[in-house]
Amino acid sequence: MGAIEFFKNSIIMNIEKTKERTTEIKSIAINKIQKYELDVKAFEWFLFCINQSNKVVIYFDHIYETNPKVQKVTDHFIYFFRYVYSAISNQKIEPMKTNWICTSVLMKRNTNLVGEEIYFNDTYEYMNTNEFMDTLKESCGDISSIVASTDNILEGMVTMKMGDQYINRIFFNKNEAKVETELPLVPSKHRFISVKYTHPNMDEPIFIDIDKEYYYANNEILSPLFIKRYLEYQPLVYDFNMDYEVEIIDNDINNYKITSKQYILLADSTYVIKNIE
Repeated sequence: MGAIEFFKNSIIMNIEKTKERTTEIKSIAINKIQKYELDVKAFEWFLFCINQSNKVVIYFDHIYETNPKVQKVTDHFIYFFRYVYSAISNQKIEPMKTNWICTSVLMKRNTNLVGEEIYFNDTYEYMNTNEFMDTLKESCGDISSIVASTDNILEGMVTMKMGDQYINRIFFNKNEAKVETELPLVPSKHRFISVKYTHPNMDEPIFIDIDKEYYYANNEILSPLFIKRYLEYQPLVYDFNMDYEVEIIDNDINNYKITSKQYILLADSTYVIKNIE
């Protein structure tokens, strides 16, 4: 009988342990199910919030696009904060209005004076919409003459913004003839997916984000003055002289490096790396 009782008690104990383990497993399963339900609810709430925020964005986009007064107030509000930020970060900012022409020069400082070896200056003028091409031609002629006749000017550039489109022409002491600009502008099929500016005195590069509206045939970009102007209009600290390099990757994944002795001429189906004579 003793052995039978022992065997019986062992079976009862195993049954009890099995019940306890089953209860424990059941409790763990319930907790996981509850957590899963909470995670599902949280995810559903997250999706709901995204959906509602998208609806709000779409609604305000519609108001912005269809209501000129709202558009004007919004544009002024955004530009005001960009202007304040630019002032605080000591960077330049383009005018809010379009239809302007900017004449800029890159100059070599007199070695007897204190300051940067190379410095930059630009001026803006607004244009009459009926005189775009005449204004561009006149400005290009003026800056070309100034660069050719002034020893300490390394490069001149004329940047015109017409609507959202940019026209960009650069001028050196020995200038080749420019292609006559005609409207409408012809888009260039090539894009640069990465443009990286590096300098021996900089630990980190600066990536140059070229506005898509620069990509038109006959535009000249990434010259020393183009790069200096870009750096002046962004907030990061940088060094600039003629020791820089720019690494570009185009949309065909071709990789090139250009120096301060080169720039790029865009065409409708390609681009050319030009040497500065």
